[in-house]
Amino acid sequence: MRTTLRIKKVYLDEILTYKKTEEYRDFTQYYVSRLCEKVGDEVTGIKPITEVCLIAGYAANSPRAVVEVKEITVDQYVDDNDNLIDDYYFTIFLGKVLETNFLD
Repeated sequence: MRTTLRIKKVYLDEILTYKKTEEYRDFTQYYVSRLCEKVGDEVTGIKPITEVCLIAGYAANSPRAVVEVKEITVDQYVDDNDNLIDDYYFTIFLGKVLETNFLD
């Protein structure tokens, strides 16, 4: 299964050179709808996403890459004193770059 996410070009470049191997997204309704399985309003798990298409921009010719997804986790923020905060985020663990498409 594949999903598509927008990303800044600088981060896409880091992913293409394997300097960046994790992508983070806030635990918002938008990302829950893209990354989670739900029954009604209840989140029941993470979708079986194996690839993510990362697009740097909104134009039809924006740089893009398809990257393997190894795992997606939901993690909890921690403050400066290592206390858990009641706020969550997604961590998308990235693998191989499978395809790039830089349209002109």
